[in-house]
Amino acid sequence: MFDPHIQQAKSMIERLQRCKDEGIEQVPSDVPVSESELSIWYAGVYNEFVKQFGKDSAQFKDFWDARARAQEHPNAWTRTPGGSPEPAYIRYLQTMIAFLRRYSDEQPVTKVTLMWLFKNVPVKLWLSAASLLIAAFYFGTQAARVAWVRELLWPR
Repeated sequence: MFDPHIQQAKSMIERLQRCKDEGIEQVPSDVPVSESELSIWYAGVYNEFVKQFGKDSAQFKDFWDARARAQEHPNAWTRTPGGSPEPAYIRYLQTMIAFLRRYSDEQPVTKVTLMWLFKNVPVKLWLSAASLLIAAFYFGTQAARVAWVRELLWPR
């Protein structure tokens, strides 16, 4: 499912590595990875994730967390302590590839079971549903005490 995105990221890493090894000024202009190319790649990954899992899924939360970890790497050329230039995009792409590999074999949901709900529905939604159920029960018991409701439900 994410294999094309992983291959594109690997290609970008190879090009970035070439820029690092040969010097960014020495490589043809089509070799360096631009910020816009990286943004387009990320948008494709994002859209595929939303399409496969939905924005409310646990997988999407994992994706968002991985994105935040990957963005800790600056989106520019940085200098390592030794002084050699290192493209920070490489670390960003490597982090995203490692994440995408976890989900590349996962199939989209075709059947929602109770077990799937327990694994994928956030606790907040379960608590909300339980609260609504308890509230409905409570209001039902209180309504049964009202005379006209009793008369409506249990006529004499």
